[in-house]
Amino acid sequence: MAKNSLRYSICEELLYGEVAGVRIAMRAFSGGGRGSTAGAERKDLKHWSTTKKAPEVFDYKNRGGPLPAGLYLASYYGAHPHLGECAALIQTLSSLLHRDYYSTTGVSVTDRAGFFVHGVGPKGSDGCIVPETRADLTTLLSALKKAAELVVLVVHLEGMNARIFEAAQKSQHAV
Repeated sequence: MAKNSLRYSICEELLYGEVAGVRIAMRAFSGGGRGSTAGAERKDLKHWSTTKKAPEVFDYKNRGGPLPAGLYLASYYGAHPHLGECAALIQTLSSLLHRDYYSTTGVSVTDRAGFFVHGVGPKGSDGCIVPETRADLTTLLSALKKAAELVVLVVHLEGMNARIFEAAQKSQHAV
């Protein structure tokens, strides 16, 4: 793995890599309210769909799914008014396109955006990456700040049961 690069496994809920000489390996959540300190985690199949967008008005029962697979650029953001200290995830073309069984081209452009890496909290995640512990978040943010450059983040589905993932993608259209 190249220096200053990260990978996130949606299935394994694992963020790993190296940033500014610091090895990163931590459990982290994405989507479905995972990472909630108030029990807002949704465990049903539709909340594992990477195309599931959170509603405009927050609803504990209707959450966004994990962030879409693909390539992102991570950078230290600093203090966000709602998220606290965090990192921004900048989407690239590969994270904007997704398989769409109902499209004549077989792909669609996601309408999901605005992803960050932030700490756990009462709401958890609607797609952002949320490290399991405050110490892990601090380690990651310190490394990103020290890197002082954009860090490549590859979000992938390896390890996930393909039938479950495809069922989740299809169930999004049925909702």
